[in-house]
Amino acid sequence: MIIRWFLAAALTAILGCDSPDNTETEVNPASPKLMKVVDFGGWDSVRREHQSQVLVVDIWAMWCVSCIERFPEMVSLHQQFKDQGITFVSLNVDPTDDNEALAEAETFLRQSGAAFEHYHLQENMMAAFEHFNLLGIPAIIFYGREGEELLRLTGDDPNNQYDEAAIRRTLLRLLQSGQPEGAS
Repeated sequence: MIIRWFLAAALTAILGCDSPDNTETEVNPASPKLMKVVDFGGWDSVRREHQSQVLVVDIWAMWCVSCIERFPEMVSLHQQFKDQGITFVSLNVDPTDDNEALAEAETFLRQSGAAFEHYHLQENMMAAFEHFNLLGIPAIIFYGREGEELLRLTGDDPNNQYDEAAIRRTLLRLLQSGQPEGAS
């Protein structure tokens, strides 16, 4: 009996199998996709659908370490503000032909428990950066109830990074006055 247990443990170690108490979530490849695929026109339609609400867009990719690190903050903020007329949406800009990154993104979203809409922009990444006037990601863009861009928080300036507190302050100001600090 001890020999069988030892052999099973050795095979598990050699083959790299996970132990039965592994807490990682397995994703069924047949599961429906969380990210809806859009092009620039489709993205404009998504924005129009949410025009009566404040829209918070998190632009991210799997290769962006700080995007992945900050994403749980967005999930937390969504939970706090979802019933106050604020809609959260994530927009993934991984290359469309990078199936591995897109599969990882789907797994990441499922594991994060993010219960808001997710989109994958089916456009060239550099064209996406140009379209959104970004130098880099992560980026959070706030749109007003009329569909106008109110403010963006980006990682473009290494001396002026944003954090969850900055996003929370912006959301609270939007709820109180309809305009974030610094918006014209």
